[in-house]
Amino acid sequence: MKYVIEETNDFFLNDTAIENLFISEYIASAPSDYVKVYLYGAMYSQYNMTLETKVMASTLGISEDKVLKAWEYWENNRVIKRLYVGDNGELDFSVQFL
Repeated sequence: MKYVIEETNDFFLNDTAIENLFISEYIASAPSDYVKVYLYGAMYSQYNMTLETKVMASTLGISEDKVLKAWEYWENNRVIKRLYVGDNGELDFSVQFL
């Protein structure tokens, strides 16, 4: 007997893989809003999608500044890397999950 799972094109019905190391090492000590930013960004990254900081902030119910501080926090903890584009190097960056 064969078993199958119905495939869907609905992005929000797919899964997001998060490493157990991230769960065991970072979730307990990280600020909760920063964890939300990481998880939401990871969801978009697994499908190579873009998401503006403003939209992420609004969706998560936090400020844009907090989103930017979250990425700084995760980069300092070496779980992401900000890849700057353009000349200003301040707000224009992509996030690479390590």
